[in-house]
Amino acid sequence: MKAHTLKMKPARRDNSPNASHGVRSHGCHDGADNGKGKIMSLHYVKSESGRIYQTNNVTPWTNGFLKGEPLPKKEGARLYQDQAKDSLRDILRQGDTVHCILRHVAASGMSRAIDFYVIKDNRPIWLSGHIAAALDYKPSGHTGITVKGCGMDMGFAVVYNLARTLWPEGNASRTDKDSGYLLKSEWI
Repeated sequence: MKAHTLKMKPARRDNSPNASHGVRSHGCHDGADNGKGKIMSLHYVKSESGRIYQTNNVTPWTNGFLKGEPLPKKEGARLYQDQAKDSLRDILRQGDTVHCILRHVAASGMSRAIDFYVIKDNRPIWLSGHIAAALDYKPSGHTGITVKGCGMDMGFAVVYNLARTLWPEGNASRTDKDSGYLLKSEWI
């Protein structure tokens, strides 16, 4: 029996004015594939106000358009993650319910895109961006964050890990002392 070989043509480059040429307007985490087979590198910048920003282009920060100081990658990533945790601690209180919305499931069933919100003063507050930064999840192309795994409640797993990250010392008033249960999860 004769083996068949598959001949592949090289992909054509889109040279239209609207082509992104491998650059997304919204950020993806360091080392993430941008959907066009190119690896994007992220940078961190500390603004005059002290906030840390994640960007794939430091030029606006260094040419005077925006005021900021580029940070070493490792230090910037740590400070960005700490800032996200602080923001989440400002928004969430122990005992709050974090609402999960399933946005997409991969064909394999091995990953899914989930969005996270908390309701404060009858208004939803989007948490997914902060959670992605605090817990090192990748943003999803379908809105929310990409959560890998199956066979369990993945919304609960993210919220449990979030609570353990935000309050590692736990809560002395709880008898079980497991800080993962300091937040509740609920699917919408």
